[in-house]
Amino acid sequence: MKTGSIFSFRTFSRGDVYGIHPRWQGGRGETLGVCPFSMTETDNVDLITDDDEACFAERDLQGAQLVGVHLEGADFRKARLARANLERSVLRLTNFTGADLTEARLAHSDLTYADLVMTTLLGADLRHADLCKVNLSAALLRGADLSHADLEFAILTETDLRGANLTGVDLRAARLHGAFIDEETRLPFSMEEAVASGMCFKPRGEGANDSATSALNGDGRAGGTDV
Repeated sequence: MKTGSIFSFRTFSRGDVYGIHPRWQGGRGETLGVCPFSMTETDNVDLITDDDEACFAERDLQGAQLVGVHLEGADFRKARLARANLERSVLRLTNFTGADLTEARLAHSDLTYADLVMTTLLGADLRHADLCKVNLSAALLRGADLSHADLEFAILTETDLRGANLTGVDLRAARLHGAFIDEETRLPFSMEEAVASGMCFKPRGEGANDSATSALNGDGRAGGTDV
């Protein structure tokens, strides 16, 4: 049986969260801060932290309301965060490797230097997010909204951007070699610049990691220069 709970903090800064061990095994839960967030539609949530880091690796946080939290350097590896709301949060240096952020809301959040390798961000809302120097290698961003996000110096090698909205995105010095796009991807630059960056065109029916690729530069390789 799934129940809801309200617990935790206005911000997860080092002074607030470290050394505190909130646990919830269902039921009413408890409030541990002046402006708690709501954990809804979760079951048997067990958020454990220690003296060194906030660790939420492999936790089930689907649908969690984490608006405006401060979780710099937290560990969310392989966490389940589908439909979670992390808008306007500070997530610098956070590790989301292999996490599921399907349809998560991250608009206006600061993810500078975050590790998003092989992260699932299908249909995620990343509008106006600070993604400067993030690593999105092999991440799935099909249908995601990244409009007006800052992706300067970001790594998008083999990132699936099919159907994504990149309108107004800052991609200066970003590494785009082998990033996958399709006819529905909304680019912030011309097709000629996409060709120069080595982005690869793949129709929706093809897998992002297929060995046979239709590269925009015509030779099947992800070569080219950074945008």
